[in-house]
Amino acid sequence: MRQMWRKMSYAEKDYVIGGFVTAVGTAIVSHQSCKILMSDQSETHTSSSLVTQQLLFQSMKFAGALAAKRHDRDCNNFEAVQRELLTRRLKENCETAYGRDYGFSALLAQEDVVEAFRASQPITTHPHYQARQMRLDC
Repeated sequence: MRQMWRKMSYAEKDYVIGGFVTAVGTAIVSHQSCKILMSDQSETHTSSSLVTQQLLFQSMKFAGALAAKRHDRDCNNFEAVQRELLTRRLKENCETAYGRDYGFSALLAQEDVVEAFRASQPITTHPHYQARQMRLDC
């Protein structure tokens, strides 16, 4: 089979792949059509609304699966995700008054941004921000 595939021209391979994609697409459409026909249908559904509902439901299932996969990947790699988030926030805010006061630009220049941030930034509570908030309220 591999030798036959290697001998094919690109046009022949495209034709074979196109046929495969068409067959898979047809199978998916057939499967979804059977699911729609076998489902309980209410008196108020039209064929169009039933198909629309099924398409939206399947789209939401797919989107949810993608979101779950991303969530799981981020959870498995939380340290890198948090490091990237801190770096992005420092970059976004290094030109603000707070960022200048607390040297966000200098933190970004450090080899280990997280350790530099921990060493230089105080643990803050509401009173820490109160003076800045009052300045913004004016």
